Amino acid sequence: MSINRPVLKYNGGKFLLAPWITSFFPEHDTFVDGFGGAANVLLRKPRSRAEYYFDLDREVTNFMQVLGRKETAIELIRRIRWTPYAREVFEMSVSNPLEDPIDRALQFCAKCWMNMGQNRSSSGSFRTHGNLDKSGGYIPARLWTDLSPYYQAATRLRGVVIENRSFLEVASGLDRPNTLFFLDPPYLGSVRGSGDLYTHEMKLAIEHENLLNLILSLNGMVIICGYPSDLYATKLESQGWRMVTKPTRDNKRRERIEALWLNPLVQRKLAERDREPGRSRILTQDEIDSLLWYG
Repeated sequence: MSINRPVLKYNGGKFLLAPWITSFFPEHDTFVDGFGGAANVLLRKPRSRAEYYFDLDREVTNFMQVLGRKETAIELIRRIRWTPYAREVFEMSVSNPLEDPIDRALQFCAKCWMNMGQNRSSSGSFRTHGNLDKSGGYIPARLWTDLSPYYQAATRLRGVVIENRSFLEVASGLDRPNTLFFLDPPYLGSVRGSGDLYTHEMKLAIEHENLLNLILSLNGMVIICGYPSDLYATKLESQGWRMVTKPTRDNKRRERIEALWLNPLVQRKLAERDREPGRSRILTQDEIDSLLWYG
């Protein structure tokens, strides 16, 4: 079952990039989404034998847990259906957070879709003009009425372990050669900008160094997202990791270069896959650049 749009409007959601990202996923037994966020990559990939979703943000993990359980998912979708796209709904989601898990999930969903920006670390402002000029390429109030992604995501999330925990705490316990770790952490502040976009930020170089040191010690397959940086080049590419890139745009429509770093085990698995009869080969970065240059 394919999902036709994200369930959350979320910073760095990767919904449109997910097919490109998953094209670099080797065959694996266990899948770990270490910085799960809106779960767009997980939701758009084929199901693995075992799947794990982790995020430090209590609100987004609560939303995924509610959506991943049949009884609560049915009630959440019912409430979304009968909740208007309204300023009062948005303001209540910001100023009067509720404790009931389903209420909290509804409020978080409203905050994501009705927010002027994609900043989840502050209150933001109600999105109205997007309904007039379709800025961003969609009409928010109309999307709010489309319930199909919630049904699709609820079905896909069945069997996924969803936890409000740090990837750094759980990585070693899930580390196996047949485990694929997919990591999309908050990006390094020096390449992204100074604004806070997440409840739990990782703007400091030392935070990324700690993460990179951890993943360099793993035995499993690892793919990590980011913008190209000297830190990642020094820590990863010098250890045999391969960087692949794709032109894209950020949430302010500015041109960016999205990068994936593939650890040596991922590269070996992809090479083995590409040698199988009937398989199309993954192009090298030089070959990709050549195609882009010569059209």
